[in-house]
Amino acid sequence: MLTPAAVAPAEVGRGSVTILADYELLVSVGKRSFGYTPIRLLMPAGRHVILLTTAVGLPMRVPIDVRSGAHTTLRVSPYADGLAIRAQ
Repeated sequence: MLTPAAVAPAEVGRGSVTILADYELLVSVGKRSFGYTPIRLLMPAGRHVILLTTAVGLPMRVPIDVRSGAHTTLRVSPYADGLAIRAQ
């Protein structure tokens, strides 16, 4: 379920990012944790590194460019040798 705070409409200078995963991942940006996947974040435009942490504490850092007024979806799926992360 998407968090209520993250469903606000995009503002000038902001974009949104939805993160979907086949299992729960803790989502953090900088020193702030936002909650668990699935989640939608409203973020300032620009380059960010999203930290996704598994239930056993394995971190994955995902660089992303957030464009003003745009929406990006990150899909995280496991595969034989690790994880596949796709941005749309």
